[in-house]
Amino acid sequence: MAMVRTLWLVLSLAACGRWNFDHAADASIDACVTGAVCTPATAVCWTGIADCTDSCAASTPLDATGCPGGTCASGVCLGAASAPLDHPAAGTNAYFGASVDSDGQRIVVGAPQANAAYVVEPAGASWVVTATLTSTWGPAASLFGAAVAIDGDRIVVGSRYSRGPGMTPVSGAGGAIVIYERNVALDTWTEVGQVLGPDGGEFGNALALRGNRIVVGAEYADTVPMGYGSAYIVEGSGSVWATVATLAAPTADRLGHFVQLSGDRVAIGSLWDPGPVSTETGAVRIWERSTSGAWSLAQVLQPDDTRPDAFGQGFSLDGDRLAVGVPWFADGDRGTGAVYVYDRDPSGVWQTAGPILPSIPQRDGNLGRGIVVRGDRLFATAADWNAAGAVTTHIYRRQPDGRWLEVGQRVDASGTEHGYGLGGIEVDLQMAIAGDQAIVGFPIRNYSAGRAPGAIVFQDATGL
Repeated sequence: MAMVRTLWLVLSLAACGRWNFDHAADASIDACVTGAVCTPATAVCWTGIADCTDSCAASTPLDATGCPGGTCASGVCLGAASAPLDHPAAGTNAYFGASVDSDGQRIVVGAPQANAAYVVEPAGASWVVTATLTSTWGPAASLFGAAVAIDGDRIVVGSRYSRGPGMTPVSGAGGAIVIYERNVALDTWTEVGQVLGPDGGEFGNALALRGNRIVVGAEYADTVPMGYGSAYIVEGSGSVWATVATLAAPTADRLGHFVQLSGDRVAIGSLWDPGPVSTETGAVRIWERSTSGAWSLAQVLQPDDTRPDAFGQGFSLDGDRLAVGVPWFADGDRGTGAVYVYDRDPSGVWQTAGPILPSIPQRDGNLGRGIVVRGDRLFATAADWNAAGAVTTHIYRRQPDGRWLEVGQRVDASGTEHGYGLGGIEVDLQMAIAGDQAIVGFPIRNYSAGRAPGAIVFQDATGL
């Protein structure tokens, strides 16, 4: 399939501003700086500008309160997005971008068909690969790199079919994780530890990392009666790591398909939990850790709606906010997609106002194929199968009244996403945030002659 030249489309509903994902949300963002009333009522209030109705024009200087170095289009200042980063070896079958994570500074990208993961760092206006991570625990055909996670000077890579060095990988069984740490003085990454899944089940198909705690998904583990799949809490340091807790549920189906971690709170997706109508509605379970160190199930999230399907396929946890992408949401037809945003109230209950639906619902539109939320900003990708897999990134901002308003769209016509991806990995447009850049993994990008090198695409959020 020939590469199609990238087309950026920008639809604006907002005024100039600037995002910085590495800082806490500014409390003043919920009101216009001047105290003026937004007109129309759907306008977005931004900090740093004189009036919430201001908008830029082609002749507007791009100064510090706008978007330095960017361009002005349709009333919104947009920074210049970095060029896509392709897999280092063109023409290979790598699936670079099947997994992606960032700590805000560095990015780690998995390429499970190449059995590798890559560290990506900024170099001026571009991004470059600075390290390639491999392991004897990730031999050929082990899908080493199917999941990745980074936090500061530590990286974890999942090898979901691995049974350890010298052992033949097995689909549907086995699984391991490999831990790397950075030597700050030498700026090199070293493999320091490994953990083999205690129950198999493709241990390492999903990962989350914060400090000395790792959450590991094993969606095919058979650990409890009437339940399918588990997640594990792994803790340690240096070369010593061990499983300290197993999280499972009798009614779950493919629990551990996706995981997120925020402090002493874990969100775990189970892809095929039965619901009001469908036998594959899905759910997200929230576990919390007590002061004694015990983990307990706090709440099961599943919309009281007949339309969701595969709820829990992918989601993003940011403190007391959880955004869930539901690409198989059916609004009159299968696969239009939707996004649910949950907020935890003072009593500890997670609440949602209902689904955010695509502005133009269409069959196989797949809104929510990738998702990431930080504070009052939300990205959700949609892979349009009606347009050869063109991927649209929908950008939303939360309003003072709690509504989520779409403030922009960008379309990458060369995204070429084909649905289930490698080894049945349904979450194959994973996303992360680094500074003012949203990163989208495109494991099928540059597909040709049966090979998919893959790439990551940067969506610049400056000014939105």
